[in-house]
Amino acid sequence: MPIFEFIFQTLLGEVIVVIAGFILAKAILEKRDNRRFGGWRILVRDKSTELVNRPISVRKVKEILDDSADLSVFVKGVASPYCWIKCDIVD
Repeated sequence: MPIFEFIFQTLLGEVIVVIAGFILAKAILEKRDNRRFGGWRILVRDKSTELVNRPISVRKVKEILDDSADLSVFVKGVASPYCWIKCDIVD
């Protein structure tokens, strides 16, 4: 029986270490992403009048940076209640 108790204790300890490492790594990566991609805002103006000024989530910023076409679609979607856009606004 001592061998089974040893194996159980060892496996239990390893599972706890793996779970704690996963939680710690996830927290560190979230902090890094917030520092790196956080703080972006979308701003829509009509001459000097500010129509929209709101933050963009970290997840959306990462999506936009992965594919540059997403930036145009996102900005057109935000600006569409205020005006018609018939060109590529990123150019």
